[in-house]
This record gives sequence, structure tokens and C-alpha cells, in this order.
Amino acid sequence: MPEFPVTQAESLDDLHEWKAALKEALSNAPSAALVMGQNGIFKNDQGNAVDISSVQLEERQPAKSLVIGRPILLALEDIDGTPSFLEKALRFLEEYGVKIEGILRQSADVDDVEHRIREYEKGKSEFLHEEDPHVIADCVKYVLRELPSSPVPASCCNALLEAFRTDRGMRLNAMRTAICETFPEPNRCLLQR
Repeated sequence: MPEFPVTQAESLDDLHEWKAALKEALSNAPSAALVMGQNGIFKNDQGNAVDISSVQLEERQPAKSLVIGRPILLALEDIDGTPSFLEKALRFLEEYGVKIEGILRQSADVDDVEHRIREYEKGKSEFLHEEDPHVIADCVKYVLRELPSSPVPASCCNALLEAFRTDRGMRLNAMRTAICETFPEPNRCLLQR
């Protein structure tokens, strides 16, 4: 199992500075729309396998899910160019969920989340304003957890950590450079979104 370096902020100010620098670097990275499709589908950097039986897998999700386990390249946009489940769910949350306290903290019922994903796969592909934003938010978290590869590959984590360790005055530019030079385009697009 690969080991990943662990870092801790020495103070709350360092933590906030790290978050602000990462957010700024991502917002200034080149747009994925300009070069989408140049990179292939990326393998899981973690290399961790989970032992589950085929019966459990079939119960958990359909064989060819339209939502769960999609490669990062297709996380936000389907092959035909239409918005994916994840993109539609994010748009729903931007419109109906941002003012709800604890929208990403308070969990919805797991059965409701899985039921909504099954409904989408059966054709209910639009989110309606009367739907529970907590269910849709948990759908987003579920889809992100089930990506076949990490949105931030290990090699990119190392580059970001090294950039963060630079002088505070140069940190933002170092992180921006690390993101632009190491993040695969689909990963950068997903994180920017």
C-alpha cells in the first residue's frame, strides 16, 4: 500500500491560508473546456482493492451504472455533451441548497439516496425544486466517493505539499504551478467545478 505524506497546519491561520491558496490556484487554472478530451481515463492511484462478493455488488448498483463509478473524464459531462448526473445535482444544489443549514453535513437516508440514483437511471433525469436538497447533496457525495480514481492523484498531492512548504510569499504561485503542471485535465475540471 503506498504511503502518503501527512501534513498538519501549525495554526488556524496556516490552515486558512492553505485553503485560500488552493482555492485561488484552482480558480486560476486553465479551463478544462479548452482541452477536454486530450487525456484518457486515469487509473486509480490508490491501488486499493475492496473485497466484496458479486452478489453484494449487484445489490449495490446496476452492472452498467449511468451514475456510479463513472471515470473522472465523464464526471461532469456525458459522452454526448449533455450535463451528467453530478453536474445536474450540483446545479440543483446551487439553486436550492446553498441556503440550507448543514446541506453537506447533515446526512439523508441512504435508501432515499440510492432510490434517487435508481430513478435517474430509469429516466427521471431532471431534479425538481420539491426534491429534498439533503438527498441530492448526499447523491453528490456518493458519486464522488465512488469515482474509480481519486480527484487528486497521489503525485499531485506530493506536488501540492511541496508547493505549500515554500515561502509564504511564493506559496500561491507555487501551488498554482503545481496544479497546472501535475493535475490531469479532467481532474482539474472536476475540482474547479
